Amino acid sequence: MSKKIPLTNINTKDEINLCFANKSADVSFAIGFPESYYIGMSNLGWQVIYAILNARKDVICERFFLNDNSKICTVENRNSLKDFDFVGFSLSFELNYINVLKILKLAKIPLLSNERKYNDPIIIAGGVCASYNPEPLANFIDVFVIGDSEEVISEIIDKYKKIKADSRDKILLELANIPGVYVPKFYTPIYNSDNTIKKFEIEHNVPKTIKRRIVQNLDICPGMSAILTPNTEFGKMLLVEINRGCSRMCKFCVTSFIQTPVRRRSLACVMDIIEKGLKWTNKIGLVGTSITDYPEIDELVTFIIKKNAYLSTSSLRAEGASDILIEALGKGGQKTFTIAVETMSEKLQKIIKKEIKEETIYSVVSKAIKNDIINIKLYFMIGLPEENMQDIDINIRFIKRLVKYFIETSVSTGRIGKIIAGFSVFIPKPFTPFESEQMENIKNLKQKMQYLKGEVTGIPNLELRCESLHNAVLQGVFSRGDRRVGGILDYAVNSGVDLKTSLKNLTKSDIDFHIYGNSKGSGILPWKHLNS
Repeated sequence: MSKKIPLTNINTKDEINLCFANKSADVSFAIGFPESYYIGMSNLGWQVIYAILNARKDVICERFFLNDNSKICTVENRNSLKDFDFVGFSLSFELNYINVLKILKLAKIPLLSNERKYNDPIIIAGGVCASYNPEPLANFIDVFVIGDSEEVISEIIDKYKKIKADSRDKILLELANIPGVYVPKFYTPIYNSDNTIKKFEIEHNVPKTIKRRIVQNLDICPGMSAILTPNTEFGKMLLVEINRGCSRMCKFCVTSFIQTPVRRRSLACVMDIIEKGLKWTNKIGLVGTSITDYPEIDELVTFIIKKNAYLSTSSLRAEGASDILIEALGKGGQKTFTIAVETMSEKLQKIIKKEIKEETIYSVVSKAIKNDIINIKLYFMIGLPEENMQDIDINIRFIKRLVKYFIETSVSTGRIGKIIAGFSVFIPKPFTPFESEQMENIKNLKQKMQYLKGEVTGIPNLELRCESLHNAVLQGVFSRGDRRVGGILDYAVNSGVDLKTSLKNLTKSDIDFHIYGNSKGSGILPWKHLNS
């Protein structure tokens, strides 16, 4: 390794690292989250891979984050990324793609895959975004893992150890034949005259379709935080994954469709994980696609309570939130209860296959308030298929009724918090039943957002949070676009401009094509060579 680089803006003095140890190893791996330390350390997925790699005697794995715009190095030993065999990224949000390129540039690693030489690290990426449409980053990433990474990452290391002396192309070709591994350089898109993709021209003997890797038994994989730190959103909380996949199959939810089948960590396994974690912390955060659908959720919550531990969760389905779960969240100090509503229009609920009754929400709100959870956060979507202004009005009237009920119910407690209503823009994601739908145009979305704000602004104890329409366009482009949209990222990083400015290099017709029209032409969708 090269001379150590000063580590800036990252406070690790209070960390408890449950798996890292310095050692001599055959393979070096730097794994990172393309965001700040504070945000990255709140994510469980990449920490599981960090733990798996460091459990091997032949691998040393260190972390990196984008904490400033001047220096990139690993947290553990402050080493330069360009000196590692592998540099890996966890991709969970499209707007972080720009940070992937920023990190590569700061690390002095060539941005384009085809410009890297033998001594350059192999750039690898996994995570939710990689599994449904990796194409926007296809010119920059050498290797994508499609699906669950827990088993395939060790297969990649085993293969690499045997062929690391070979040429870079030979190494990538060998890795491309591991099930679940996608190496874009061997798949060249051929375009029709209408700019849609005609086919992918395949080089060498690699799979025509890349099948998603699925871990069938979660019990055999690490399921908890690898590092505990107070310097993150959850504050020294042990995150524990209890399930993966969702039987509800809401038609807008890409996670439901690319994480099938439903798999649940056994209660005995989860309890054992928590028991071990209690040696370091008494804060437990349950992670899963649908926590309330875990069959033994009440039994698990009772176990946590008996251990005198504090419980926290992310958003929950209102109809599945039991009394014992809500009581435990209140005792654990959670002050905000989050419900993903999407829409209160019965017409749209049927279309997206997610129905929720108003009285169910009232019941949960009442229970939350009684357990000293003083804030209620609601997630809505705007721009859903077949949505009109009447549907927006339905949401507005519901919010007004809920705020009134919320205030009346809170008065007796002497503490009135707030209702937080967040509106994001619906984006038809790959591999969902809506993948061929068109995202609503910005003019209509802007009109709806302005109307919404005008109707609810100023309501007491209500905070309205509306997604930036600019960010929605970018997310649409990177969710649905092909590898040509990577030029937006390349230009932004090399020119030192933000994504909004870089996006202006695309014509309106280009933007419209990638987020509105690429599903209506004569070709195939950019992700059709994946079987996710």
